[in-house]
Amino acid sequence: MFTSCVLSWSASVLEILGPHRIPGAAYDSLQREHAPICVTNTHMDVMKRIWDWVDENDGRPIFLLTGATGLGKSTIAQTLAKGCAGDNKLAASIFFSREIPQSSSISKVILTLAYQLAVAIPGMQEPMRAAFRADPSIPDKNLEIQFTKLVYEPILAINHPVPPTIVVIDALDECEDEGGVAKLIEIITGAFRAEFTFPLRFFFTSRLEERIASGFLEPTKTLRTNRLALEDFIQDDETEEEKIARLSPHELV
Repeated sequence: MFTSCVLSWSASVLEILGPHRIPGAAYDSLQREHAPICVTNTHMDVMKRIWDWVDENDGRPIFLLTGATGLGKSTIAQTLAKGCAGDNKLAASIFFSREIPQSSSISKVILTLAYQLAVAIPGMQEPMRAAFRADPSIPDKNLEIQFTKLVYEPILAINHPVPPTIVVIDALDECEDEGGVAKLIEIITGAFRAEFTFPLRFFFTSRLEERIASGFLEPTKTLRTNRLALEDFIQDDETEEEKIARLSPHELV
């Protein structure tokens, strides 16, 4: 049941969306206090490819980083999110995890994204409020309606150019709702079909599972997606210490 705070027109968008966030999802949340970042001289080639994508705006607004468990995907995502935040290029970050309650559910992912966007891009707040005034039940709607009303339309409604900013979504494979993950991929990739002015750029990480990979394989999606497999960058001479240094606590377990 949707909270009654929406019925108060004095409530801010952040007050409305706050109760619907995934707790601990953001890269700088208390739950991720000890999340590692890449140490010096690790993942150098991979991070260069990723930073080139961030800086060059190559016409491919989606980046999919895949790799087996233990190769450091979450560490790379954490490093990217922190670096983008430091450069004022981070719009939002969502880290899925089966180890944290509610952090493996797809149901609140768009509401979490909308909350973080409202903080990072304040110009979106008034269009969001207008959407809630028109339909206070948006948080009870399906993911596509939530995305359209709280992300897609509000960011395009801003009357000044919004520079390209990055959304980091880590560990899609940690989400338990397979149908929901497929729908999320469909919604986000679909946002770039008609509107080339959509300023968000999405960085995903995941194990290379068929249910996830297939969502990026349509010809139109392939043209707009950079794909990188960590297995292609494994160094045969990597020391045991270097292997341990690049692993997140979850991957060490």
